[in-house]
Amino acid sequence: MTTVYLDKRAEEVQAAEAAAEAEVEAAKEEAKAMGQKVLVDICGFLVKPLVLMLIWNAVIPGMFGITTLSYWSAMGIYVISRMLFGNNKND
Repeated sequence: MTTVYLDKRAEEVQAAEAAAEAEVEAAKEEAKAMGQKVLVDICGFLVKPLVLMLIWNAVIPGMFGITTLSYWSAMGIYVISRMLFGNNKND
């Protein structure tokens, strides 16, 4: 009959390595989610003035005879409106 001795330290090391690997994966997922959010926010910041410009140029000059907007003028109006009316996260 053979007696087998188990090393408890090996199990502890394996458990610690598994926990560390899980933490690394969780950190990677969190960084990926944060990067995606930043990308969406930047795209939204750049697209909203474009939409403002297109709507303005389609409606306002014909109705009131006011000049059309360039992209940078629309960006200026967008930034000023965000400063005046706040940074609403639901827009």
